[in-house]
Amino acid sequence: QLSSLSVYGLAERIDRTTAEAPVTNYGASKRKADRALQALIGDAMPLTLLRIPMLFGDSEDKLAQLVNLCRRLRAVPRPSRPIERSMLSYQALAEAVTQLADRPAGGVLHLADPTPFSYDLL
Repeated sequence: QLSSLSVYGLAERIDRTTAEAPVTNYGASKRKADRALQALIGDAMPLTLLRIPMLFGDSEDKLAQLVNLCRRLRAVPRPSRPIERSMLSYQALAEAVTQLADRPAGGVLHLADPTPFSYDLL
């Protein structure tokens, strides 16, 4: 199940102990789908909930749009406080899904690239 970090709401640091607390309809719908699948499948078949962050890697994603805007403006926004946000390349997601197809797992899996997005990185 391709889930989302949005099920955790406004949490900035997410790990196995982070409580689910969606604040948007999108996050709530992802949590509802996760729970419905868990109840439907049970122990008969492994279910992995892939909790994925912002995806990047094509010319139309949000990160590419931000990079292009900064190039045009020749400036990088400076937020009032440091921001680090998990991200994941489409390629890394594809590799993870392929591996899970070959070797199913169960439970919640948090996927993210080792380097989070930050405005300093931008």
